[in-house]
Amino acid sequence: MIDIHSHLLYEVDDGSKNIETSVNMAREAEQNGITHICCTPHYLEPQYTSNWKENEKKLEELKKRLKEEGIDIELRLGNEIFVTENTLEDLKNEKSIKLNESKYVLVEFPMVNELKCSTKIIDSLIEKGLKVIIAHPERYKYVQNNPDYIIPYLEKGVIFQSNVGSIIGMYGEDARICINTLLKREMVQVLATDAHKTNSVYYKLDKISSKLKEKIKEDYFEELTLTNPQKILNDEDLIVRKYKKKKRFIFF
Repeated sequence: MIDIHSHLLYEVDDGSKNIETSVNMAREAEQNGITHICCTPHYLEPQYTSNWKENEKKLEELKKRLKEEGIDIELRLGNEIFVTENTLEDLKNEKSIKLNESKYVLVEFPMVNELKCSTKIIDSLIEKGLKVIIAHPERYKYVQNNPDYIIPYLEKGVIFQSNVGSIIGMYGEDARICINTLLKREMVQVLATDAHKTNSVYYKLDKISSKLKEKIKEDYFEELTLTNPQKILNDEDLIVRKYKKKKRFIFF
């Protein structure tokens, strides 16, 4: 698996608290089949505003430690950006950054209440030639209530990244039900871990993979976990399937 969403970088957000934790997380990831990780610390004012230069320095220190420990994981850098009216300006000013210096930008929506200006913000990013990835749609209450909420974004070319842990209920039953719907309708283009700590999602990847392969075809599984994540890191266009419409039942 290639992981484009992880809070592996230490001392920058609610993820890894120190470099030792980051090393242990990376070791767990490697042991469970992950080859590449894009570290995506939160950019969320005023709580999480670490400078990308500081993050890059920490990334290099972590790479050095992993090499010393014999942990064979390729690390890249980005951000998970909480969407606000300042998002485009923050990217221009390099307060927040894209994934691995590509055209892809990973953003996060509010969990409970829909952001009324979200469409306008996403449109402004697209107009500047950016490829928008919206993180974990299955965790948003308004998507759980209506999966068709994301269709207008799909029509704009927005990419959706779901968390693998949602498959086994790590974010609650509503998220588990929602991701099953999204996958069944092929509305998701990328899967990632969104890992924050040790002894968590990495150790469950075998179980998650087995569950996934029961629900989706092998070629779709490969797209979600390997092909499309690699294309993102390589700054290439993704494989995007046409989503399936909701089945309508007629009662007589």
